[in-house]
Amino acid sequence: MINLLAKTRDSNEKLDKLRKKGILPGVLYGPKVKSQSIELDLDKFQKAYQEAGKSSLIELKVGETKFSVLIHDIQVHPITNNPVHVDFYQPILTEKTEATVPLIFEGEAPAVRDLDGTLVKGIQEIT
Repeated sequence: MINLLAKTRDSNEKLDKLRKKGILPGVLYGPKVKSQSIELDLDKFQKAYQEAGKSSLIELKVGETKFSVLIHDIQVHPITNNPVHVDFYQPILTEKTEATVPLIFEGEAPAVRDLDGTLVKGIQEIT
């Protein structure tokens, strides 16, 4: 499981100052978790997101408490495309949870390779 370290954020802090320091503001919530504002290192988050995506559990450590969470939503800057805010959702692990999983097509189909065919991907992700 991928690990991320976060700390509780004062909700009165200026977010632009945090972002200039390379800190990503976020929120942690779930049905059995009290919503809390957090902050984490932007570079470490991007590495974890590349590896886990939105469909794998991540172990998020806030202070001394560990949470198994999903990345639920990411807000990105419209020009730089860098994350500016992230939502972590802690599902109830004893219940079923829906997640969107991207489809990755590997290799090359023989019809594309040998017969100059075109592979048409009707869907990009499944739930």
